Amino acid sequence: VAPEILKGAKADTKCDIFSLGSLFYNLLTGLSMYRGRTSQDVLSQNKYTNPNRMVEQYCQKISPSARALLLWMVSVSPERRPSAE
Repeated sequence: VAPEILKGAKADTKCDIFSLGSLFYNLLTGLSMYRGRTSQDVLSQNKYTNPNRMVEQYCQKISPSARALLLWMVSVSPERRPSAE
């Protein structure tokens, strides 16, 4: 789920882009972007953690263009994500 949803914003296509980016991250790394012992831990990480750190740490072996696309898709700021419209 896009972090802005957890902060009370309404869902829109930028949220879908974030979700696709999260799935893309899972496919590229074999890992979930956010991990925790409980679902509350995972949601808290999703709400407050910048995913760029995980991308930079776990996506070193993917092409620079794939990494750039992933970073664009999971930007914390919805305004910085690509448009689906």
